[in-house]
Amino acid sequence: MDIYIIVYSLVFIMMFFDCDRISRRTKKLILVYISFILVAFNGLRWETGTDWSQYYNIFQFSDWNNIFSFTRYSNKDNQVEFGFVFVNILLKSLGVGSYTFYLLITNAIRFWIVSYLVLKYCKYPIVAFCVYVSLNYFFPTRNPFAIIVCISTIPFILERKLFPFLIVTLVACLIHLSSVIFFGVYFLYKIKLRPLYLFFYILYLWVLLWEFHS
Repeated sequence: MDIYIIVYSLVFIMMFFDCDRISRRTKKLILVYISFILVAFNGLRWETGTDWSQYYNIFQFSDWNNIFSFTRYSNKDNQVEFGFVFVNILLKSLGVGSYTFYLLITNAIRFWIVSYLVLKYCKYPIVAFCVYVSLNYFFPTRNPFAIIVCISTIPFILERKLFPFLIVTLVACLIHLSSVIFFGVYFLYKIKLRPLYLFFYILYLWVLLWEFHS
């Protein structure tokens, strides 16, 4: 537990630098520093926390031959979504079976997307980034994958690009079926949500989803 406290303390203390007198460039560098710490921690120390073992089994035993039929355990009702299995197989192939490679790549993509969005849309990007970290699993199970895909639709929501929004949200559904509820978020724009509030709302929505669908 001590290592978690140390790592997340190093991350959250950076919020004190998210003030108006700090330049945007400095904040960007801070986000690079935070992302590097989290990618290294989540990618190199994966045998602890959450339910990593069952997801490691998905990585080990998924294959191109069972991409549409892979199930957790021996229960056919626990079929894993095609999109999540595809990501596992693809990165397993590229990384020659290395789960560490898989975790480093997926976490790097996850935190790069969040960094890009908070820098573009949030007045206080470091605070917004830390909110994302505090509300999300540190380990990339299906939910965090689907969440980051959904969050990446924020530009389409704000720019009123319905078709790209639908396509990306559909991709999220292929990773975690509960993403279907996210289709309604596009129409929240009508109530004039500011980008920062929209970002927080999306995170809050997914926290609620975790409670009834793992």
